[in-house]
This record gives sequence, C-alpha cells and structure tokens, in this order.
Amino acid sequence: MNILKRMGLNLSQSAPFVLSNTIILVPYLLFISLSDGQSWLNILPFVFFYTFRMTGIFLFRGLSLGADSYKLLVTSLIFGGAGSFFGALGSVYFPLYILSGILLGLSAAWLQPANLTVNFHEKQQGFVPMTLANYLAGVVLLSFLFGSMIFLKEVQMTLVFTLYVFFYAMAFIAVKGYPNYQLKKDDQSLVSRKELIVFVVFFVLLLLLRGGRLLFRVNDLAIAIVVFSFIFILSILSLNKMSKKWHLPVWLNLLTFLTGMVGNFLILFGSLYVGVLAGFDQVTTHLYLPYVCGVVIAMFGIKWILRLFSKWPPLLVLIGGLAGSLLLVLIPNLPMVPWFMISFFRSGLGSWLNTYYYETEGIPIDQRLLVKFTTQNKGSLTHQFLLMTMIWVLAKLKGQPGKLLLELTGKKMISPVEVAILDVTKWLSIGGLLIGMGICLYLWKNPDGKVAKRSN
Repeated sequence: MNILKRMGLNLSQSAPFVLSNTIILVPYLLFISLSDGQSWLNILPFVFFYTFRMTGIFLFRGLSLGADSYKLLVTSLIFGGAGSFFGALGSVYFPLYILSGILLGLSAAWLQPANLTVNFHEKQQGFVPMTLANYLAGVVLLSFLFGSMIFLKEVQMTLVFTLYVFFYAMAFIAVKGYPNYQLKKDDQSLVSRKELIVFVVFFVLLLLLRGGRLLFRVNDLAIAIVVFSFIFILSILSLNKMSKKWHLPVWLNLLTFLTGMVGNFLILFGSLYVGVLAGFDQVTTHLYLPYVCGVVIAMFGIKWILRLFSKWPPLLVLIGGLAGSLLLVLIPNLPMVPWFMISFFRSGLGSWLNTYYYETEGIPIDQRLLVKFTTQNKGSLTHQFLLMTMIWVLAKLKGQPGKLLLELTGKKMISPVEVAILDVTKWLSIGGLLIGMGICLYLWKNPDGKVAKRSN
C-alpha cells in the first residue's frame, strides 16, 4: 500500500509538469482536426482555443483581479479540467467542443507562467516540485497520452480529453498540497490597462486570420493583414518613446520578443514549409515529433551543453546555438534535424530567461514571468502576421492570386513559383531573426545598465 501511495503521489506531482508541456500542442492538433473548411461551427473550437491561448495572458494582465500566481494556477487547472470534460462530451454534442476550446485556451495561456512562478516560489522555501521519480512518472503519463493519439479521430478525441480530465484532477490535488508562501502586497500585482487593448485587438485579428485561413475567406485574411500592418508601422514609429517606459533593459525585452518569434517560426512556418515539401501527412513525424523531442531533451541536455562550453557566457552559447540551428534550415535534405535543434536551443534559452526574469528586480516578484510570457506572446503574434504578410506580398509580386496562402495548406501539387515564394520567405524570416539576435548581443554587451553587467 505504501508503494502504491507513493506511485500515486509521484503521478500527481508530475501532472502539472506534463500539462504545462503538452497543453499547447495536443489540443491544437485535436481541434484543428475538426475543421472541414466549410462552416464556422466546425472551426470555432480551434479558432477559440488558439485565440484565447495566445491572448489570454493579455486579458489577465489587463484586469485587476487581485490574484497571485498560485490562485492563477488553481484557476487554470479548474478551467482546463472543465474544458477537458466538455471536450470528452463533444462527440455527443458538437457545440461542447467550442466551450472546451475557450476554457482550454485560457488554461493554456495561464498554466505555464503560473506553474513556473509557483515552482520558483516553492524552491525558495526548500520544496522541490519535481524529483527524478516525478520525471519518470511524467514519462508514464506522457506514454498514455501519446498512445491514446494513435486511434481514429472519433475515439482519439474522447480518449485524450478523458485523460486530460484525470491529469487536471491529479494536478489540482498536487498543487493543493504545496507549502504555503506569503508575498508582500507590493509583490502581488502589476496591472497594465493597455494589455486589455492588446487583448481586444489581437483577439479580433486572430479570429479574422485563423477563420479566414480555415474557411478560405480571402477578404477576412486581407483585412487582418492590412490592419496589422498599420498597427505594426505605428508601433515601430513609437518604439523609441515606448522603450523609455520599460521596466527592463532593451536587450532583454528584445530577446524575449525574438524567442516568441522563433517559436512561431518553428510551428507555423515549419508546418507550412514541411507540409509543402514533404506532404502535410508528414508534418507530425517531420516537425512535431522533433519539436517535442527537442523540448524534452533540452530539460537535461542543455545543462551538458553549457558545461561543455563553460568558458563562454551561457547567454552567448544559447543564442549562438539557436542562430546555428536556424541556419540549418537553409541546408536542403535535413528534414528533421533543424527543427529538433531549434526546439532544443529555444527551450534552453526559454529556461534561462525564466530564471533570469525571476531573479530580476524592478518588477513585482509574482508577476515577473507573466511579464516574460506577455512579451514572448507578442513576439509570436507579430511574427505570425509578418509571415502572412510576407507570403501575401511575395505572391502579388510573383503575379500569384491573393488566395495562394489559403491554397498552400490544401494543395497536393505545388508549383515551382509557390516553392520559390516559401524559400524567399524562409530566407527573410531567418535573416530578420539573426539580425535581431545580433542586436540583442550588442545591447547585452553594452557596459551601461546594471542588468546587462549581471548577465555576464
């Protein structure tokens, strides 16, 4: 009985870890499989999940709810459990998938930053949320999860969401058993009303962008791209004025922003590029599998890399590795290696940034990782719209129809012109990201600024 109790405890304690590392990708794949490209009803579960997942953190930061990270974590677990329950029943009554997408999207937006913050708080008090036994238990849960995804769609949806109900329940039990921590009042809130505006703007634009792509509505897609381009230009023109109000150094904000852009390049452009060249039935094995492997292996392997290059500053090693990984995408006939390497070094850089943000003064301690994920999501969203805009403009310059972007995801035969457009987009994206990383390193090496000195 003691052995069984300990096994159950290890499984419960590993559940938050499993959820925070799968809740973004797995529901994404499940909900997008529901789309038939014909009606709003069928695409709404995915559109709402993706939109709330990307903008939910802006909503939280824009509201004065008086909730600390622990309360946010518990709320995200309740929302996620309810969303999983409705998802399990969606095969019986389809509109429940829509409610499931909303709740799981909010859970995915809040779970990772809240869980990481709580874990940092607990470590300061001597409590270690994840031990080796917990990681092994996490592998068991992951095997059940990925094993359930090999079934046909109807069975897969019900089975995976049912598993998530149990995962969320176990995570809730584990989190309720965490030792209590007390925060100073000044450390509990950092409300930014402008984030509400960001939430509304990106929420509407994402609805148009994602809805337009899935329903092949060219006008919706065009409106989203034009409005974003206008907002982007205004943001660039006012960047110098806005940067004077930032609580953190420019290099840190820019690097976090770029980390989000790289994540979107990996998932969105990667799925489009791999799908066009290798076939969309190969995206799972050629992109998503290397992505997951990179995230998992980085949890342990990135420490070995940093020890191997211990004479170099960790940030320089991580940015250098990420830059080299991006360059691998430019080499032909490397179907999976570049995506694995990008995922590996991006995960390592993300972990480094998590620790750095948590130890940085100037922001309430309970909000530091929320600020980090807010900036990261802005980078991801910006790259998404820039990517769509680049493909759109290049298609026009090549004399291709405006609906080319919509056709790329559904055509089995791709013309040489369309492949050339994706190649140019790839070079422009990677070139822009590399230039941004070079600027980050230059600003980081600037001797002015106490934070830049500490990073050495």
